[in-house]
Amino acid sequence: MLGKFDIFIEVSEVSGQLLFSNKAAEASSTIAARVAAAAKFAENHQGLMADVADDDLSAPSDTALDFGKYLSAEVAELLRLAVEKQQLSARGFYKVIRVARTIAIFGQSQQVGREDVAEALTYRMMPLLP
Repeated sequence: MLGKFDIFIEVSEVSGQLLFSNKAAEASSTIAARVAAAAKFAENHQGLMADVADDDLSAPSDTALDFGKYLSAEVAELLRLAVEKQQLSARGFYKVIRVARTIAIFGQSQQVGREDVAEALTYRMMPLLP
């Protein structure tokens, strides 16, 4: 069941001191503006791996396997290592690409970089189970 999740994010416990402090958190309006900017960037750059990381992952097209125009050799090598070392399934592989694409969009990058894929892979780490 855990393999069906796109990302895992570990959230640390909030201390009682922080709950009662007057320390300002990031405003929702600031976060909303960042999300809106990313959405506008994505809309203006719809070709950013659209055919590779399509929402319909059940039947990837032949072009979905042509990563050369989207991913550098360095990024492709990182993905190859992740498939081998983390034993990513095909589904997991495409999910990593989708998350990396989202990270690249938030960074307003027109190409998915090694850093984007590395960050996406950290979110794929399985949590420690008791």
